[in-house]
Amino acid sequence: MNKILKNGFTLIELLGVLILLAVIALITFPIIDKVLSNAKNEAYERQKDSIVEAARIYVTTNGNYNTNKTQLSFQTLINAGYLKEGD
Repeated sequence: MNKILKNGFTLIELLGVLILLAVIALITFPIIDKVLSNAKNEAYERQKDSIVEAARIYVTTNGNYNTNKTQLSFQTLINAGYLKEGD
């Protein structure tokens, strides 16, 4: 019976490992969350800049945009080939 108990881990050792893993998770989770948030924000900014640039090129290429409209639709940019569907 003693041989079986000597080959295993004690409850204190297992709890120590679990506490250590919990501390590591508490330290790394905010860092990983911040990295993911920054990546999403950067992707948003790049996409926004691409849309604005496509609109500028469209207006420059096609002259003054219809003066009755104050907005240029995404569909117009997609139909003209300045944006791809799904971008």
